[in-house]
Amino acid sequence: MTKILSLLRDFEMKKADVKRRLAKNFACFTRVGGVGYIITGGDEDFLMFQSINCVVMIIGHSSGEIQEGQRIVKTIASRFAALFSERDLHSAILGEYLTQYMKYDLEDKDNSRGLAVEFMIVDFLGRLTMIYFTGNSHSFNESDIDGKILVTGCYDQQYRRRVTSSVSKSFSSIKKPSKARLEKAQKSLKEDLGTEQISILVLEPVTTSNKSSAEIDVN
Repeated sequence: MTKILSLLRDFEMKKADVKRRLAKNFACFTRVGGVGYIITGGDEDFLMFQSINCVVMIIGHSSGEIQEGQRIVKTIASRFAALFSERDLHSAILGEYLTQYMKYDLEDKDNSRGLAVEFMIVDFLGRLTMIYFTGNSHSFNESDIDGKILVTGCYDQQYRRRVTSSVSKSFSSIKKPSKARLEKAQKSLKEDLGTEQISILVLEPVTTSNKSSAEIDVN
């Protein structure tokens, strides 16, 4: 019994440590006027993986951990593509493997520190999936997203409220994205959140002609 309690205590301490390191690192998604936006911020800039069918945003506490997250995604994609087609690699498959990996990493008792990364996946049908460091996940269909601000990371609850409030204020008036409007939104976010590490990505609306690829503008 003592050993079980010790393992549970170590597990909870491991989770608390990852939450602390991800306290002010975040990716959030909002959609205004039919256009989706992913906003990232924190200690380090995001990394991205893009396939024919989906885009994966990787955020984390350190550049090394973010690179490790990208390596995991690339490994899953390459092993899957070796057996099937890249066209068959979609958000549900990536999400399933990523949740398994993150659960294993957190529960690995031989590793005292969990991987402080999380993932946001958007596929060409507008489905959004968030993979948390615990291995838990949430998925949203296109019809569920309008009017919401979805956040991964950002475990400092007070800071999370600042993030959602600032994103709402900065993007509510953008009817159509332009470089000037996005730069204004970025400046407002940096001032509100007290960080220079803010990136905004624009997800172009999906049409029949671009259905086979997720187009992204990086600003």
